[in-house]
Amino acid sequence: QGLVALSSLHLKHNRIQTLPQGIFSDLVALEKLDLHGNILDQLPAGLFPERNSLIMLYLSGNQLQEIPHAALTALGLLKVLDLEENQIRHLTPAASMAASLKTLRLQNNQIEKIEDGAFMGFEKLEILELQGNRIQMIGLGTQAFSGLPHLRVLDLSRNELTEIPISVLLTLQELSSVDLSRNKIGPAGPLAASLLARIPEVDLDGNPNSIWSPEDTQTHEDTQRLPATE
Repeated sequence: QGLVALSSLHLKHNRIQTLPQGIFSDLVALEKLDLHGNILDQLPAGLFPERNSLIMLYLSGNQLQEIPHAALTALGLLKVLDLEENQIRHLTPAASMAASLKTLRLQNNQIEKIEDGAFMGFEKLEILELQGNRIQMIGLGTQAFSGLPHLRVLDLSRNELTEIPISVLLTLQELSSVDLSRNKIGPAGPLAASLLARIPEVDLDGNPNSIWSPEDTQTHEDTQRLPATE
């Protein structure tokens, strides 16, 4: 009862391996929880109370192998979810996920491909960080980022993409920044140039096989190659 007013809790680098169900059930005012640098490989359902105030959850530097959907279902106010440097390989859609989420950090995991509908349930997401994975393929059609109508910033740098995912990016109507640097992207071509001309910030640095022809540049003068948004 003495912790009922606690709004911020830091539990970094404590070698926590498990969290008992309901351990945070009394922390109804908690807005920020930092569990960075532990050895968690899963989060149980019922970890948080149904009525909660959590806005920021930091789970980076653990051993999670998937997004812990069951534990996060109750977090109706969550804005930031940090899952950087875990062991996530697959992205499983979950319509019951926190629809309020605005920033999702998945960089430096082991993701190899993004299935169609992988981000269903994140309808308010604005920033998606996927850099430093092993992504080679983004969907089979155009639905890899479906359900993200408000996405503004997409970071796919330091992956293994060989082409610009044109059909997928076309679905992101509010996209203002895309980082495709340090992939294996080949020649862009006029269609890709036409698409990228609609996006204010584009980073294609460090793609050794990438060729931007003079014709493409002249045709689409508004296309920019700017540094990635931090």
